[in-house]
Amino acid sequence: MTGLSIISFAAGLALGLLMIVSEFFTPSGGFFAGLGYVLGLMALGAGNLVSFILNGINWIVGYRPRWLRVSLLVQALPALLAAGWGVNELMNSLEAERSSAQYMAIVEAINRDDVAALKAAQQNCRNSCQTERPSRPSELLLLASRAGAQQAASHLIEQKATIPGTEQGVMRPTTDLRTCEGLYLPLLDALNVAVARNDVDMVRLLLPVSDRYSQSTALRTATTLDRVALVDLLLKAGASPAEPYSDDESRNTLLYAAAEGAALTVARQWFDAPLPPIAQVNIAAAQAALFQFMESTDGLPRARDFALLLSDHGADWNIPFRDEPSFLAEAIRSQRKDIALVLIEAGASLERLPQELRKEFAALEERDVIPLYYEDSGACIKP
Repeated sequence: MTGLSIISFAAGLALGLLMIVSEFFTPSGGFFAGLGYVLGLMALGAGNLVSFILNGINWIVGYRPRWLRVSLLVQALPALLAAGWGVNELMNSLEAERSSAQYMAIVEAINRDDVAALKAAQQNCRNSCQTERPSRPSELLLLASRAGAQQAASHLIEQKATIPGTEQGVMRPTTDLRTCEGLYLPLLDALNVAVARNDVDMVRLLLPVSDRYSQSTALRTATTLDRVALVDLLLKAGASPAEPYSDDESRNTLLYAAAEGAALTVARQWFDAPLPPIAQVNIAAAQAALFQFMESTDGLPRARDFALLLSDHGADWNIPFRDEPSFLAEAIRSQRKDIALVLIEAGASLERLPQELRKEFAALEERDVIPLYYEDSGACIKP
């Protein structure tokens, strides 16, 4: 016992000091600043606690030299502190598991659209479940929208859930989605998620509890995803495209939003019968948005038709773009033969490019087009 006590104390001391000293040789504290100090103190405490327990066993069985008494007195307070810290961490771990189980009961009830189970789960969600989990009605409304759980959403609205949440300390709950073509949709609130899922009934349910900003961004989302019926619904409900989306005013139009998703139906409708939101548009900005859509998604066939639509309404594909002489030059520079062919069909001139770019395009024509691929996990949004 004495030997094991000495070994455990020495090992804890050596390891603890090594970790603490290592902090002095890590520039700016490293990626986890202060971690060496914490681990070092844990090692010291653990080594001392094990040594104290072994020395206590020695004392109990009758081995009681004077040095052991002194050692026990010196080790007692650090050992108690280490034991108390360990018990506290164990209790916190058990509480975290309990909180997680309580929260998952809420999530499962929402996914099943089971209001009775949701009420029971909310009542059972206490302490850390309420303070450390997104369990307030306005936060849970996002889960209901994503699950298409209309009854659960109605129940949460009865509990004063709004978009954004108005409870004290609640930030706007959002999530990110991606279309099956690969278009990234960031920071969507509950109303925007319902629009992305093309859930008209959920949109009607959430509109009255959504603020102006949410309605404006939902209108942009509906436009980008070519949700014609939802665009009309949101416009009739008073959603305004005038809500600032960007410091760049050229991007604050619904034509720009349509180009971000190559939304042909919406754009054609506006060009055929212009609506107020498209009265002042920036075609060049829409061209830039469409180019970004083409280079980051699998939606090239539809983008081709959108590019031709823009050309029919005055788009000039030979203007400078991204510090290159034209959109076509940028496509060639980025080795995107597929985009280059679309631009040429839409009116981009190869002859206006410098000779070296024309040669580069000729070499590019000999290569096969490598399509982008986005894994459809079943959770992506159909455009």
